[in-house]
Amino acid sequence: THNTESYILKKSAISSSLVAFGENFDMDYSAAYINCPLPYPNEVYPQGIQLPWQVTVSINPLRSIDTLRDDEFVTIRYPNVGWDRDDPEKLFAVCVQPLHHNYDKTIDLIAFIEYYRMMGVDRFTFYRDDVTHKIDSILDYYSRLNVAVIIDWKLPSWYEFERNLRVDGIYAALNDCLYRSSSYAGYKYVFGVDIDEYILPRLHNNFSEMMDYLNPDYPTTKCTGAWIFRNVFYYLMYDDDPVTLSP
Repeated sequence: THNTESYILKKSAISSSLVAFGENFDMDYSAAYINCPLPYPNEVYPQGIQLPWQVTVSINPLRSIDTLRDDEFVTIRYPNVGWDRDDPEKLFAVCVQPLHHNYDKTIDLIAFIEYYRMMGVDRFTFYRDDVTHKIDSILDYYSRLNVAVIIDWKLPSWYEFERNLRVDGIYAALNDCLYRSSSYAGYKYVFGVDIDEYILPRLHNNFSEMMDYLNPDYPTTKCTGAWIFRNVFYYLMYDDDPVTLSP
């Protein structure tokens, strides 16, 4: 329902739980989930209220409608394709960690996008903190092509890079992107990679062929939640090794 005032007045507050991410590297702050039980679509109250349209979070159990402001509410992004989907038509999306510290590697960014597009990706989500004007122009270009989603990403003033929160809030951004791309936008597979990371199939020409090979029983069997690919680092600051080793 869009009648937010009725929802607040007639439905009591719901107790939520806070679950912090484990990978905070012993820093002061961490990304976290706020888990809040919501009614199911078929659960209707006497007032006719179903799933909420917007929610707000408070540590004050006595807060009332009179003390709320509109800008404290967050609109819920329900799935565009419904709650159940057996075979989504959208296949591959990519999530990239926040771009920060006046990011300026134009060629790297373009090569990254075009490689993944060539392999079958048609949606990229970038979290823009601090980039150069040229990078802005590239992101805006792909946004106009409906290839990239650009989200402005600014952390509070207390944030100190790699001192009190991991890499520009990377885990909050990537988890936000995961749900935006899968549950909300309806993509079947979501890659979490950085701009200098490339997934290279060894036996197949593109990601569609690779995932058909890795996940042949989909959608009849949905037991695999994620794939982790073996990685290799290439250090460009060193000369090439003249000795070729067997893989």
